[in-house]
Amino acid sequence: MQKCRRFSGFILGMLFVLGCGNLMGGRNGRRSFLSKIREIFFESEEKHKLGKTFIKAARDGKYDEVKEILKKDPGIIFFKDSSYKGIALHWDVERGHINIIKLLLDKQINVNEETIYGETSIIVAIKATAEIPTRFYDEEKCIKIVNLFLEKGAEIDHQNKDGNTAFGLAVRLNRPKLCFFLLEKEAKIDISNKKGWFSVDFAQDDDLREILEKYFFQNASWLNIKKRDIKNLCCKQYKHKSK
Repeated sequence: MQKCRRFSGFILGMLFVLGCGNLMGGRNGRRSFLSKIREIFFESEEKHKLGKTFIKAARDGKYDEVKEILKKDPGIIFFKDSSYKGIALHWDVERGHINIIKLLLDKQINVNEETIYGETSIIVAIKATAEIPTRFYDEEKCIKIVNLFLEKGAEIDHQNKDGNTAFGLAVRLNRPKLCFFLLEKEAKIDISNKKGWFSVDFAQDDDLREILEKYFFQNASWLNIKKRDIKNLCCKQYKHKSK
């Protein structure tokens, strides 16, 4: 389907070129334009093939291959796959390839780039703890990866297309260590998703539920809770959970 679209675009371009060629010098003009459009078309095809190779290498954790492709074409770092509409970084995050993640971050990649589902790298990382925990991920590894993104300016409260934030998903997936880590980083707890559900509605961990219920049910405003005290409690619980 994609090839058909590209071919259709090529044909339309050719027709346009033929018209321009007639206006700009007859047969010689047409030859010159056709030659140029041929170069552009084949260059585009090569770029697409290289992009697919780059995404696959990143997804499979092939560090040396990723590094070599980046040397050949630094701009390939922004290439998006055709289905997931994700860049290589998203695939590396999903698979937990920390060495490639660090390599891409050193290249100044956009950590807030979104997939087709509106998910940034932080959200992809948190969801990965649920989808493939025994193969790639645990909470400690996820915390390390998320922290790398936060250090590069990632938006901690970004909402995906369903309105879920990183913190909301961590609560829903019952990842208490990750939740307390995000609270330490000042993630907001009062953001609802598009169905109107808040993080407190999904809290399963007792310590985490205690904090969230204090905010939602005992106080009318966040200003009524001493932020410093809540943060201290979060730090205490997080350290306790990490043992």
